[in-house]
Amino acid sequence: MPTPPQRGRSAWEFPDSWLPGLRNTGTLPADLSLWLGIINPESPDDACVLDERILLPRIHHPQTTGGVGQATNLGFGLPDGTLAQFQLLSHPLMDVDHPLEEAGAVVKLWPQPPDLLDIHGLPVLSRETGRRFTGTFVRGGTSIELTPRQRWFPQDLLGARLRIRLEPE
Repeated sequence: MPTPPQRGRSAWEFPDSWLPGLRNTGTLPADLSLWLGIINPESPDDACVLDERILLPRIHHPQTTGGVGQATNLGFGLPDGTLAQFQLLSHPLMDVDHPLEEAGAVVKLWPQPPDLLDIHGLPVLSRETGRRFTGTFVRGGTSIELTPRQRWFPQDLLGARLRIRLEPE
């Protein structure tokens, strides 16, 4: 019997700083977000969901950890033939709005988990909308150097869905 073909798996990229913090405190940092979408590869394309890409910038602040925003996706099959697709986003020093959450197509699980989660009540996305979901966040945005006492950042330098989080004095 021939061996089935093996597909290379891309490694999950996690910020080096959050795993030790999770081990020490038992809590995930505020700079992580997790969304869930349910995808049915057989569903017709839902053209009402826009194909939006958000460039994740690299942010550096000399008095705190920063870094490049990065996203990773993990999906697994459900017994009914649909796919549970999770999207984990690291967004150091930023707050981020997900366009598919805003459209009601996916649900945010972290950092503000819903009181009740019924995956059977979630919208079912088509294969194409699932592709849009997994491709929402893209590394390679601008590099931003913040100064030690900086308390303001011109919002128009980033997309409307990204906001720099500066700590108050």
